[in-house]
Amino acid sequence: MRSAVKRFVLWIGCMSIFLTGCANSETNAIYLIPEAYTGYAIAVYNVKNAPPLTYEKGFAVHTMNEDGYFATSQPDMQYGTVTDQYYYVDQAGNRTPIDPTCIHTFGTGGLQSDMVNLLYTGIEVTDSCSEAFAQNSENFNDTQLRTILNKVTKQYYDVEAYP
Repeated sequence: MRSAVKRFVLWIGCMSIFLTGCANSETNAIYLIPEAYTGYAIAVYNVKNAPPLTYEKGFAVHTMNEDGYFATSQPDMQYGTVTDQYYYVDQAGNRTPIDPTCIHTFGTGGLQSDMVNLLYTGIEVTDSCSEAFAQNSENFNDTQLRTILNKVTKQYYDVEAYP
């Protein structure tokens, strides 16, 4: 009898893990990018003294600066199916959707040291739009990412992450 109970409890536990893993979660972010900007646009999380996220109809708003980043004190980002929206924003605040073939998304990462513990995610925006660009993961530029992260850590922590 005990072994049947153990199997039942084990089965319930496995089903709970399976069903939890299948839960649909989405990223739900809006990227507001300066008009005509090209290059990396990085959202950096868990930045001390950075503003909290704001939301628009359930989407976290990421207003990128001219240096290609947005910093927030929010400890972590949303994970799951990418449902993000991307817009160019002009000086008057008018939004223009960016063609999906001009956007290449890349995953998440982190930067941890004695002074910082940051998480980031981002996209690359181009004016040479194509399906190949949107799908290509081989063009990752570590130097551009490090430059942006250095700007964040210099502004908020007065240190360079990558001297």
